[in-house]
Amino acid sequence: MYSRQVAVMHVMKTLSLHVPELLKKGTLVDARKHVIGHPISSDGAAHVIVRYTLNQSGFEYRSFYTGEIKKRNVKYEHIVKEHIDAMEAGMESLYKHIAGFENVRRQTMRTDPLSQKLSRIDYVVRQVKAALFEERYGPTCESNLDNLLSALGEFRAGLLKRCGEERTAYEVDHVVEGIRMLRSLYPPQDEEGVRRYRIIADGVDSNVTHLVTMARDIDEEEGDDLS
Repeated sequence: MYSRQVAVMHVMKTLSLHVPELLKKGTLVDARKHVIGHPISSDGAAHVIVRYTLNQSGFEYRSFYTGEIKKRNVKYEHIVKEHIDAMEAGMESLYKHIAGFENVRRQTMRTDPLSQKLSRIDYVVRQVKAALFEERYGPTCESNLDNLLSALGEFRAGLLKRCGEERTAYEVDHVVEGIRMLRSLYPPQDEEGVRRYRIIADGVDSNVTHLVTMARDIDEEEGDDLS
Protein backbone atom coordinates (compact mmCIF):
# COMPACT_ATOMS: atom_id res chain seq x y z
CA MET A 1 0.00 0.00 0.00
CA TYR A 2 2.78 2.39 0.91
CA SER A 3 4.65 1.85 -2.37
CA ARG A 4 1.47 2.44 -4.37
CA GLN A 5 0.67 5.61 -2.46
CA VAL A 6 4.20 7.00 -2.81
CA ALA A 7 4.25 6.13 -6.53
CA VAL A 8 1.12 8.21 -7.13
CA MET A 9 2.58 11.06 -5.13
CA HIS A 10 5.80 11.10 -7.18
CA VAL A 11 3.90 10.94 -10.48
CA MET A 12 1.92 13.98 -9.39
CA LYS A 13 5.10 15.82 -8.43
CA THR A 14 6.63 15.00 -11.81
CA LEU A 15 3.57 16.48 -13.52
CA SER A 16 3.73 19.56 -11.23
CA LEU A 17 0.31 18.76 -9.78
CA HIS A 18 -0.83 19.63 -6.29
CA VAL A 19 -0.31 16.62 -4.03
CA PRO A 20 -3.20 16.06 -1.58
CA GLU A 21 -2.15 16.03 2.07
CA LEU A 22 -3.70 12.57 2.44
CA LEU A 23 -1.02 11.17 0.14
CA LYS A 24 1.89 12.86 1.87
CA LYS A 25 1.18 11.96 5.47
CA GLY A 26 -1.03 9.84 7.67
CA THR A 27 -0.94 6.73 9.81
CA LEU A 28 0.32 4.49 7.00
CA VAL A 29 3.13 6.84 5.97
CA ASP A 30 4.22 7.60 9.54
CA ALA A 31 4.12 3.98 10.68
CA ARG A 32 6.12 2.80 7.67
CA LYS A 33 8.81 5.46 8.11
CA HIS A 34 9.07 4.81 11.83
CA VAL A 35 8.87 1.03 11.98
CA ILE A 36 10.70 0.12 8.76
CA GLY A 37 13.04 3.08 8.88
CA HIS A 38 13.62 5.76 6.29
CA PRO A 39 17.09 7.15 5.54
CA ILE A 40 16.03 10.70 4.69
CA SER A 41 13.01 11.31 6.91
CA SER A 42 14.16 10.13 10.33
CA ASP A 43 12.85 12.14 13.26
CA GLY A 44 15.85 11.23 15.38
CA ALA A 45 14.04 8.68 17.56
CA ALA A 46 14.25 4.92 17.90
CA HIS A 47 11.00 3.18 17.01
CA VAL A 48 10.17 -0.32 18.20
CA ILE A 49 7.15 -2.53 17.59
CA VAL A 50 5.83 -4.06 20.80
CA ARG A 51 5.66 -7.66 19.68
CA TYR A 52 3.06 -8.90 22.16
CA THR A 53 0.57 -6.31 20.80
CA LEU A 54 0.67 -7.77 17.29
CA ASN A 55 -2.71 -9.27 16.39
CA GLN A 56 -5.24 -9.41 13.56
CA SER A 57 -6.41 -5.86 14.28
CA GLY A 58 -3.07 -4.04 14.45
CA PHE A 59 -0.13 -3.38 16.73
CA GLU A 60 1.49 -0.85 19.02
CA TYR A 61 4.90 0.73 18.59
CA ARG A 62 6.88 3.02 20.82
CA SER A 63 9.07 5.95 19.88
CA PHE A 64 12.01 6.76 22.12
CA TYR A 65 12.92 10.44 22.00
CA THR A 66 15.38 12.18 24.28
CA GLY A 67 13.59 12.35 27.60
CA GLU A 68 10.27 11.12 26.17
CA ILE A 69 8.58 7.89 25.07
CA LYS A 70 5.53 8.00 22.80
CA LYS A 71 3.09 5.16 22.31
CA ARG A 72 1.34 4.81 18.96
CA ASN A 73 -1.37 2.38 17.98
CA VAL A 74 -1.79 1.19 14.41
CA LYS A 75 -5.15 -0.31 13.41
CA TYR A 76 -5.23 -2.10 10.07
CA GLU A 77 -8.81 -1.17 9.31
CA HIS A 78 -8.01 2.51 9.84
CA ILE A 79 -4.89 2.26 7.66
CA VAL A 80 -6.79 0.62 4.81
CA LYS A 81 -9.55 3.24 4.90
CA GLU A 82 -7.02 6.07 5.06
CA HIS A 83 -5.07 4.53 2.17
CA ILE A 84 -8.18 4.21 0.01
CA ASP A 85 -9.13 7.83 0.72
CA ALA A 86 -5.61 9.00 -0.16
CA MET A 87 -5.52 6.98 -3.40
CA GLU A 88 -8.95 8.25 -4.44
CA ALA A 89 -7.83 11.85 -3.91
CA GLY A 90 -4.62 11.31 -5.85
CA MET A 91 -6.14 9.31 -8.71
CA GLU A 92 -8.99 11.80 -9.11
CA SER A 93 -6.48 14.59 -9.57
CA LEU A 94 -4.45 12.52 -12.04
CA TYR A 95 -7.59 11.57 -13.96
CA LYS A 96 -8.66 15.19 -14.33
CA HIS A 97 -5.20 16.12 -15.57
CA ILE A 98 -5.10 13.32 -18.14
CA ALA A 99 -8.73 13.90 -19.16
CA GLY A 100 -7.84 17.49 -20.02
CA PHE A 101 -5.29 16.32 -22.60
CA GLU A 102 -7.59 13.60 -23.91
CA ASN A 103 -10.51 15.98 -24.34
CA VAL A 104 -8.41 18.37 -26.40
CA ARG A 105 -7.37 15.42 -28.58
CA ARG A 106 -10.97 14.25 -28.97
CA GLN A 107 -12.19 17.70 -29.89
CA THR A 108 -9.50 17.90 -32.58
CA MET A 109 -10.32 14.44 -33.93
CA ARG A 110 -14.02 15.25 -34.12
CA THR A 111 -13.23 17.76 -36.86
CA ASP A 112 -11.84 14.91 -38.99
CA PRO A 113 -13.99 11.81 -38.35
CA LEU A 114 -12.70 8.47 -39.57
CA SER A 115 -16.00 7.01 -40.73
CA GLN A 116 -16.45 9.70 -43.37
CA LYS A 117 -13.25 8.55 -45.06
CA LEU A 118 -14.84 5.15 -45.69
CA SER A 119 -18.24 6.47 -46.76
CA ARG A 120 -19.85 4.21 -49.40
CA ILE A 121 -16.72 2.07 -49.56
CA ASP A 122 -18.85 -1.02 -48.99
CA TYR A 123 -20.57 -0.36 -52.33
CA VAL A 124 -17.21 -0.10 -54.10
CA VAL A 125 -16.03 -3.36 -52.52
CA ARG A 126 -19.17 -5.13 -53.74
CA GLN A 127 -18.44 -3.89 -57.25
CA VAL A 128 -14.90 -5.22 -57.04
CA LYS A 129 -16.08 -8.60 -55.75
CA ALA A 130 -18.66 -8.95 -58.51
CA ALA A 131 -16.35 -7.68 -61.25
CA LEU A 132 -16.92 -9.12 -64.71
CA PHE A 133 -13.79 -10.17 -66.51
CA GLU A 134 -14.59 -9.03 -70.02
CA GLU A 135 -12.20 -6.49 -71.47
CA ARG A 136 -14.81 -3.75 -71.70
CA TYR A 137 -15.26 -3.82 -67.89
CA GLY A 138 -11.55 -3.26 -67.25
CA PRO A 139 -11.75 0.55 -66.83
CA THR A 140 -14.63 0.19 -64.36
CA CYS A 141 -12.72 -2.30 -62.23
CA GLU A 142 -9.59 -0.14 -62.34
CA SER A 143 -11.63 2.87 -61.25
CA ASN A 144 -13.14 0.94 -58.35
CA LEU A 145 -9.72 -0.28 -57.22
CA ASP A 146 -8.37 3.27 -57.42
CA ASN A 147 -11.28 4.49 -55.30
CA LEU A 148 -10.58 1.79 -52.71
CA LEU A 149 -6.90 2.68 -52.50
CA SER A 150 -7.69 6.37 -52.23
CA ALA A 151 -10.22 5.84 -49.43
CA LEU A 152 -7.87 3.56 -47.52
CA GLY A 153 -5.06 6.09 -47.93
CA GLU A 154 -7.18 8.78 -46.28
CA PHE A 155 -8.32 6.35 -43.60
CA ARG A 156 -4.72 5.33 -42.90
CA ALA A 157 -3.68 8.96 -42.45
CA GLY A 158 -6.54 9.54 -40.00
CA LEU A 159 -5.82 6.35 -38.06
CA LEU A 160 -2.12 7.22 -37.92
CA LYS A 161 -2.91 10.45 -36.06
CA ARG A 162 -4.87 8.48 -33.51
CA CYS A 163 -3.01 5.21 -33.06
CA GLY A 164 0.54 5.60 -34.36
CA GLU A 165 2.39 3.76 -37.11
CA GLU A 166 2.54 0.27 -35.62
CA ARG A 167 -1.17 -0.30 -35.15
CA THR A 168 -2.05 1.58 -38.34
CA ALA A 169 0.25 -0.63 -40.39
CA TYR A 170 -1.17 -3.73 -38.71
CA GLU A 171 -4.77 -2.79 -39.47
CA VAL A 172 -4.50 -1.25 -42.95
CA ASP A 173 -1.41 -2.24 -44.91
CA HIS A 174 -2.37 -5.86 -45.61
CA VAL A 175 -5.73 -4.66 -46.98
CA VAL A 176 -3.93 -2.28 -49.34
CA GLU A 177 -1.69 -5.13 -50.49
CA GLY A 178 -4.76 -7.26 -51.13
CA ILE A 179 -6.21 -4.56 -53.39
CA ARG A 180 -2.91 -4.31 -55.26
CA MET A 181 -2.97 -8.07 -55.76
CA LEU A 182 -6.46 -7.80 -57.25
CA ARG A 183 -5.17 -5.20 -59.67
CA SER A 184 -2.31 -7.47 -60.73
CA LEU A 185 -4.71 -10.39 -61.25
CA TYR A 186 -7.30 -8.48 -63.31
CA PRO A 187 -8.39 -9.74 -65.69
CA PRO A 188 -7.80 -13.39 -64.77
CA GLN A 189 -6.34 -15.47 -67.58
CA ASP A 190 -7.82 -18.84 -66.56
CA GLU A 191 -10.03 -20.57 -64.00
CA GLU A 192 -7.22 -20.68 -61.47
CA GLY A 193 -6.83 -16.92 -61.82
CA VAL A 194 -10.56 -16.42 -61.34
CA ARG A 195 -10.52 -18.47 -58.12
CA ARG A 196 -7.54 -16.52 -56.79
CA TYR A 197 -9.26 -13.22 -57.61
CA ARG A 198 -12.49 -14.26 -55.85
CA ILE A 199 -10.66 -15.52 -52.75
CA ILE A 200 -8.62 -12.34 -52.38
CA ALA A 201 -11.68 -10.17 -53.06
CA ASP A 202 -13.56 -11.99 -50.28
CA GLY A 203 -10.66 -11.29 -47.92
CA VAL A 204 -10.59 -7.61 -48.88
CA ASP A 205 -14.34 -7.39 -48.30
CA SER A 206 -14.03 -8.92 -44.81
CA ASN A 207 -11.13 -6.66 -43.87
CA VAL A 208 -12.79 -3.50 -45.16
CA THR A 209 -15.91 -4.37 -43.15
CA HIS A 210 -13.67 -4.60 -40.08
CA LEU A 211 -12.16 -1.18 -40.82
CA VAL A 212 -15.58 0.40 -41.29
CA THR A 213 -16.66 -0.96 -37.90
CA MET A 214 -13.42 0.26 -36.32
CA ALA A 215 -13.90 3.76 -37.77
CA ARG A 216 -17.45 3.90 -36.43
CA ASP A 217 -16.36 2.75 -32.96
CA ILE A 218 -13.51 5.26 -32.79
CA ASP A 219 -15.78 8.12 -33.87
CA GLU A 220 -18.32 7.10 -31.25
CA GLU A 221 -15.64 7.03 -28.54
CA GLU A 222 -14.33 10.44 -29.58
CA GLY A 223 -17.84 11.88 -29.80
CA ASP A 224 -17.99 12.82 -26.13
CA ASP A 225 -15.53 14.45 -23.76
CA LEU A 226 -14.40 12.65 -20.62
CA SER A 227 -16.21 14.04 -17.61
